[in-house]
Amino acid sequence: MAPATPYNETVGAFDGPQWPHYASKSTYMLVATLMGLVVFLASFVNGLVILVSLKYKKLRSPLNYILVNLAVANLMVTFFGSTISFSNNIHGYFTLGETMCQFEGFMVSLTGLRTSCGPNWYTGGTNNNSYVVALFITCFMMPLSLIIFSYSSLLVVLRAVAHQQKDSQSTQRAEREVSRMVVAMVMAFLICWLPYATFAMVIAINKDIVIQPTLASMPSYFSKTATIYNPIIYVFMNKQFRTCLVTTLCCGRNPLAGSEETTSSSTAGSHTTTVTLSERGGNRVLPA
Repeated sequence: MAPATPYNETVGAFDGPQWPHYASKSTYMLVATLMGLVVFLASFVNGLVILVSLKYKKLRSPLNYILVNLAVANLMVTFFGSTISFSNNIHGYFTLGETMCQFEGFMVSLTGLRTSCGPNWYTGGTNNNSYVVALFITCFMMPLSLIIFSYSSLLVVLRAVAHQQKDSQSTQRAEREVSRMVVAMVMAFLICWLPYATFAMVIAINKDIVIQPTLASMPSYFSKTATIYNPIIYVFMNKQFRTCLVTTLCCGRNPLAGSEETTSSSTAGSHTTTVTLSERGGNRVLPA
């Protein structure tokens, strides 16, 4: 981890403001605003997930524990990454010194505007290049492949069940909801991490390429917004979690209760119909 950059240094990365050598002061303030917004939203949303999980015992299931673990991880990235980036962009340089720069690079992954630390893309050499390639494979390709494989398998199974239970509205609705979640999750992952991964590989392959500092910084800062997308996709698309969140935000009232009761009634009706058909036709598959 190092504040490496292909540009000529005028002020050390840890010595003072980098404007106007790498970008104008207004650019740093704009990035600071973005990071401040990320810190606020990520802290609020993920904190709310943890609060609701502690408040409602019915949410304490193995699956929801995974969601809470994700929220805790998001808060750690926010505190050790986005918060530091917010402070440093206000000052215009990395104010915490080289040791903390290495720590931040380890925690969240001095690039571009030299206010956020990450791997040394520019130095080259076998060790650095192999490290960049290893990061690309283990932190991007492998998670993406695992996401696609796991949820594709889930969709195949769910569609097989839905095909056997064509008259079950609850099963058909579950298939649609899971399909939307899978598409949203894959797209969010690509939007957050594809620019960062692409930038890393381009720099590792072509050391002579010159990229404007502000442009070089954007993939790193944009990837930090994943701490906002994750809880929205994994938690807010979970009906049980969503109901508890709305109730908490509305001080004990649930404005969605009426529509949920209607949905529950129709679901109960579809369950009865499906069981009857299963008994008559010899089909032993029951709705989930």
